[in-house]
Amino acid sequence: MSIRVTIDLMVCDGHALCEAVAPQVFELGDDERAQVLDVEITDQLLPSVEDAVRRCPCQAISLHLEEEGCSGQHANEGQSLP
Repeated sequence: MSIRVTIDLMVCDGHALCEAVAPQVFELGDDERAQVLDVEITDQLLPSVEDAVRRCPCQAISLHLEEEGCSGQHANEGQSLP
């Protein structure tokens, strides 16, 4: 199983708490909204990512469990605003 992190950019207000607690996974983009970096969520990173999910004041971050070999949406696809 792998873990995929997504951010709902329609909800994210750019508070950057996710970046503060998990800078290896999140950063603010040029639009001042959080984005997920292209990293594997390891057992070592998972606690800080879960903390970021809990601390997000807008509840914009989601974790998704994926089975190996499944083709799914990449972490940053579909994250641009219309």
